[in-house]
Amino acid sequence: MRLIFLLLLIPGGIFAQLDTVTILISYDGFRHDYVEKFDMKNFKDFLSEGVAADGLIPSFPSKTFANHYSIVTGLEPGHHGLPANSFYNRELKKIYVIRDREAVQDGRFYHGLPIWCYAQQNGLKTASYFWVGTEASINGCKPDYVVPYNAKISNRSRIDGMIEWLNLPKEERPSLILGYFSTFDDLGHKFGPNSNEVKEAAKIIDDELGYFLSEIKKSEVPVNLILVSDHGMEDMAGYEPIFLDNDNRALRSKYLMFNAGPFVYVYFRNKNTEFLKAVEDFKKVLGNSVNYNSPERFKSFSGVKQPWTPDLILSAPKGKIILGEEHREKHESGIKEGGNHGFSPEMRSMHGIFYANGPSFKHGAKINSFQNIHIYSLLVNILSLKQYDFIDGNDFLLEKVLNQEQ
Repeated sequence: MRLIFLLLLIPGGIFAQLDTVTILISYDGFRHDYVEKFDMKNFKDFLSEGVAADGLIPSFPSKTFANHYSIVTGLEPGHHGLPANSFYNRELKKIYVIRDREAVQDGRFYHGLPIWCYAQQNGLKTASYFWVGTEASINGCKPDYVVPYNAKISNRSRIDGMIEWLNLPKEERPSLILGYFSTFDDLGHKFGPNSNEVKEAAKIIDDELGYFLSEIKKSEVPVNLILVSDHGMEDMAGYEPIFLDNDNRALRSKYLMFNAGPFVYVYFRNKNTEFLKAVEDFKKVLGNSVNYNSPERFKSFSGVKQPWTPDLILSAPKGKIILGEEHREKHESGIKEGGNHGFSPEMRSMHGIFYANGPSFKHGAKINSFQNIHIYSLLVNILSLKQYDFIDGNDFLLEKVLNQEQ
């Protein structure tokens, strides 16, 4: 019996593949310091018994869809097809916006090999409760079990749904389950990361984790539970707005503009437009109030220019944010409250969480912050899959977090 138990602990061992279920949960907007800041006791117990990173560094831009898909592909947003929450794809001649169900479910926007597809190629079943990309058929692949996004479904119901999958007969049970909760992001945007509303939400989320863990224990199924977030949250109180008129005819006739806040993506309607000419056009409206960046300046857009790569990126200087003209009346005298993300991944407030617990992980280990593109190799290993090389991340995490006892 002891030999079987020890084999279960071996990362990549056959018992891990056959018996252990890996559950990857994302808490959108869960900042790196919330557990201590809000004294989240269930989270404290969870990370003290497993692995805890000082923070999880998002990829640029620190936006929701871009980073969720980076986590499950190991690719930078500029390489996997979702460079932001909204953008233009020249090849498809289509706009992607996260609230457009048709676009979200169009597999042609998604590139790379998502972990659920790689797992299925190796005979494993997978399931998703709201993870980005899982509603689309990507090269003919979707998880075996998928719940389409519905914000009205409570966190407790989502947990119950994942537990139902965990309690399926062994031959039907998914080896990989993905789940998503948006509470911190929703309230962080509206009230700011230091608000009482976020503090109160932290108590509820902590209780929900306690419930989740108790239900996992009742199932008697060995589980590797990984808790992550796509980004943190910056307190916007005191930020100075820069107003950009999205209806400016001179600009709209030549350019497509997407996103706002920390950055704006600009796509040239005429492919022969020169970069410096575009900068000149925007300076007529914005002057030197923003930074004018070539995409190549960002690691996310290194290499060959892709159909979704913007031609120009406007970024707000420190302490400022780009808003549409329609927000002038409310914010002309400055931002009073709220939160935002999308800023440079180097900003500490943009860092999220990485906590992991289960038979494959070390006990009580603390590691430095790392970029989220490295999680893919970890998932590949604990699912007993062959290492996949066509990613931007690497396997440095394995030695740091996996239980090597034999």
